[in-house]
Order: sequence, then C-alpha cells, then structure tokens
Amino acid sequence: MPSTPPKIAIVDDVSIGKALSRLLSVVSWHAVPFVSAEAFLQTGLQEPPHCLLLEVQLPCMTGWELLAHLEAAGIAFPVILLTTDANAEFRRRAARARVAACLQKPVDAQDLLQAIQRALGQAGLRPRLPTRAWPRWGGEGGPPRHG
Repeated sequence: MPSTPPKIAIVDDVSIGKALSRLLSVVSWHAVPFVSAEAFLQTGLQEPPHCLLLEVQLPCMTGWELLAHLEAAGIAFPVILLTTDANAEFRRRAARARVAACLQKPVDAQDLLQAIQRALGQAGLRPRLPTRAWPRWGGEGGPPRHG
C-alpha cells in the first residue's frame, strides 16, 4: 500500500457522500465527497484523486457531462459510475466512456470496495482490503438507499 492512503473522490448527494466516506475510512482510504460535478471541478482537481466514484444522475452538470469535460481536458484517473438505473443503454454508454466499473444502487459494500481496489490497481496502486462481510446499502449499518 502507498505511504499515504489512496484518495477517493465521491461525487454524489450529501447522504451518499457521507456514507461512502464512512465506509472508505474503515479500510483507511481517504474519501473526499463533493455534492456536485461543479464542486468537484472547482476544487477536486487541485490534488487529483486516485479514483472517482461518480453518480451519473446529478443536478445541473450530470456525471456524463463531467466525464466528457475530463476527457476533453485530458484528465484521466479511474472512474466508477454509480446509478439507480443501470439499463442496457447506460452500460453501452459507460463502455464507450471506458470507465473502470458500473455499479447499480443499492451497491453491496464488498463489491464497491473490490471495484475501487481494481480501479486503484489500474492507477498503479495496490491497496489491500480487510476480509469481512459488508452489508448492502440500505441494510442495517450500511449507507442509506439512494434513488
């Protein structure tokens, strides 16, 4: 594992950002939540994250628009898309965007952590996860359901 914890940016609503921050703190990863794509663009790129967790259905600038902006600016780091509706069109669009993973909410915490671990591996980091069972979002002790 790197000498400093990997930085994971989260662009989602406040409750999900807080819940994911708590989850990531359990595995000693540094979470930085943002409530909008605009907020991420204003301050999140000053010290770019190792990975971005991105809700696609955001007010104002959508997750898709943020991805297009990052690509046009030549900014690249692994992105994991989060959505409540991972239909076939969503998956095709995500494949074209070359994201690291697409996860449908409610997300199993272990699946999310493993997706982040794989994404960090793409960035050249090799963080280790503790072995334990994690609740599904919306389950007791897990982050609230979003949608």
